[in-house]
Amino acid sequence: MLRMVILLLVFSGSLYAAEAEIETISATEFAFDIDGSRISVEIRDHGLRGKKDMLLDWVLYSSNTVHHYYGRFPVKSVAIELQVTDGKTVRFGQAFGGNSPSLRIVVGENVTPEMLRKDWILVHEMVHLAMADVPYAHRWLLEGLATYVESIARATRSSERRIRLERFYQSHAAGVAEKRRSWAGSNPDLGTHLLGRRYFLHARRY
Repeated sequence: MLRMVILLLVFSGSLYAAEAEIETISATEFAFDIDGSRISVEIRDHGLRGKKDMLLDWVLYSSNTVHHYYGRFPVKSVAIELQVTDGKTVRFGQAFGGNSPSLRIVVGENVTPEMLRKDWILVHEMVHLAMADVPYAHRWLLEGLATYVESIARATRSSERRIRLERFYQSHAAGVAEKRRSWAGSNPDLGTHLLGRRYFLHARRY
């Protein structure tokens, strides 16, 4: 299983998808295609729909980021539901695989373009769509790889690509993950993400 998951990382692509046109399906449903993959987005909350252009641009950019890393989008179709909460950040995400892949992303009602530019959660959950499932005891493997790939995928789409990648590797070489362990310890999920990512940072040396 470890070999199969690592292969998903190794065989990553470097192609850009053509700019997609976002379709309005209904008042709450939108969709676009990236190289044969259909990405559907549902925004039920009235307040979030007032920010739909900003949110759809974010979903499109994140989808292209994942496509750029792998050379294609991981699945032929995915349904993304954007749910509302308080605050101004992207708060939570969850990926569901199987025959009908879907994502549930919880977004703050006062989210801003700046916070969406900084978001990592949507790309992280999209990366999960490329992975096989593993027993819960090995969940660190999936979360670590998704966090590792997400960090690199987002950095490679940046206009300061080389600088961001250098900072990414240098920060871990300097032990930043160790410094974070004090507050990650109170959040088991975050600790799983960080320590799993550290495993793949070490693995890439060999």
